[in-house]
Amino acid sequence: TPTEQPSRAIVTALLLAAAAWSFGISFAAALAVAIILGAAVIGSAVEPTESTTMGKKSRTKGNKVRDGAPADTSSAPPASSESAPPPKDAVCFICLNGDPDNEGKPIVRDCSCRGDAGFAHLSCLSQRANRKTMEVHTKGPRGDLNDIMEVWEKCPKCHQKYQRQVALGMARSFLSSVEGVAYADIPQLMGLNMLLNIMHGMDYAQDPELREEGKRAATRLISVIQSSDEGDFADMHYNIAYLTLARFSEVEGTKDGYEEALQYYKKLRQWHKSRGDESKVKYIIAAIDSVKSLRDRREMEENAASNAKIDGEDTKTSGAPDVCANCGKEGNEDAKLKKCNGCYLVKYCNVECQKAHRPKHKTECKRRAAQLKDEELFGKGHEHYLDDCPICLMPMPLGEEDCVIHFCCMKYICMGCVHRKRLVQHGRRQVDISEDACSLCRTVISKDNRINLQIIQRRVDAGDAMAREFLGGIHNEGKRGLPVDRAKAVELWKEAARLGSVSAHNKLARAYFLGNGVETSTKMVTYHWEMAAKGGHPVARDNLGCDELDFGNYNRAVKHWKISAKMGYEKSLSSILDLYKQGRATKDDYTEALIGFQKANDERKSPERDAAADMMRAMAGYVPNCSR
Repeated sequence: TPTEQPSRAIVTALLLAAAAWSFGISFAAALAVAIILGAAVIGSAVEPTESTTMGKKSRTKGNKVRDGAPADTSSAPPASSESAPPPKDAVCFICLNGDPDNEGKPIVRDCSCRGDAGFAHLSCLSQRANRKTMEVHTKGPRGDLNDIMEVWEKCPKCHQKYQRQVALGMARSFLSSVEGVAYADIPQLMGLNMLLNIMHGMDYAQDPELREEGKRAATRLISVIQSSDEGDFADMHYNIAYLTLARFSEVEGTKDGYEEALQYYKKLRQWHKSRGDESKVKYIIAAIDSVKSLRDRREMEENAASNAKIDGEDTKTSGAPDVCANCGKEGNEDAKLKKCNGCYLVKYCNVECQKAHRPKHKTECKRRAAQLKDEELFGKGHEHYLDDCPICLMPMPLGEEDCVIHFCCMKYICMGCVHRKRLVQHGRRQVDISEDACSLCRTVISKDNRINLQIIQRRVDAGDAMAREFLGGIHNEGKRGLPVDRAKAVELWKEAARLGSVSAHNKLARAYFLGNGVETSTKMVTYHWEMAAKGGHPVARDNLGCDELDFGNYNRAVKHWKISAKMGYEKSLSSILDLYKQGRATKDDYTEALIGFQKANDERKSPERDAAADMMRAMAGYVPNCSR
């Protein structure tokens, strides 16, 4: 640098003097000549040269000087942002015009250029990049992809990557240029990847249009990957596609957005797991847990807002006086009014006023109560009641029969993990499963029913809802050495349902329907089906749809079946298709249910589960349970 040159000149002068003295020249004369040369070097280092002032390229150590920019950039202003206007004398370095282009867009710059350099119309940059791309294409059908991408990504003046809106515009132009072009799979993959990476560096949380564009681009990227013949090169782009869909859905901050984010994060987890990247799997699991907590918090906020609305705090009557709907008496701290427990819209000072006002209020009360019930019935139970498999971390199969429950810890494990464990045992020649241990709590599994019943009873005594539901099933079917006792089974199921067991509600509905251990009751059947459906039981939800169909309520039946079909329940999907053929359901209804059904089943697929299903089909008397 210029500040280093004087010291170097002095050292050089002394060396020259020593060399001249060694050849017989007097040291004083040699030193005088060296000092004169050193002064000339110092002057040339301090004063600007003609090449610098004329804007020609010159080089100093560690810096390239271009277009008259000083080599020392420590005091230079920062790079211009997308909102900074260009200088008055700035022009497009391509067309040499500073006015807006034909589309009315001004010159822009978002790179590392300084001063008035680097400004250009986005249309001129795109045309220049297209010309350079065609020149590269002349080398072959695909040319050098790195050279092509560099033309679109980097400024030709400072050779640094474009940022923000300029980078976004160039990525869009590149994708437009490769549409419909032969051999365009790899350019499309690279272009979409470039576009999504640019969007991740922008404030997409505050820009809904940018998020929607990003989702479309990510969906298009997945489509290109699936139709491409590029193998692993294409598959590696799944990460940015699913990550974009997940993050862009998450920042919406709605319950539906969180649900979509969870679906994409689970797909991303499955993809990383298939590649054996355990570190990324742990990262995705942490993201899933975070989104679940955000979703639960949002649901609590929505429930609180709904309750506040019901209480009259967020309605048109919120400012109305707190008066009895019958006599008009105002409430106070000494005489508080009580709300109607059917609709929560009116208040009464006592039971007599409520009875007197009932004829006038009955119709409105029933309408509002039915509305509140439907909001809860159709707003809950959209996720399967069984959690993910604790081993493979994939969604559980649809039916409990496709899982194995370890009664030592009352945890379900999918058949795929059980089958994989058996293969490992077979490889170790461990055939005697009596010496096997639970994969989770490491309790040794015994063949003795008496010991197993003691373990289950300990879980029941501890207040485990799943243990009560499981023991009720044993009494109902007379397994593990116990006699058939359906009354005892119903009693255990009621206790389990009271503790929150979704499966127990469904089994109670079946017991009341068939009269097993209790008297038949249509009212109790509907009640327990509704409770199970709100908890996420697809069979109960499908049965509610069948009930609505029997009463001719086709729209309500379709609403129930769409929820269960999106969980992967095939019977509900077939029912919607039947109604569509009869003209009682729309094409959109069936399309929505079909897409949800396919997504749910894709999330449950794995090679281990397929191998387990093949093995079970080979066993005599086994009926596949894929549509329960």
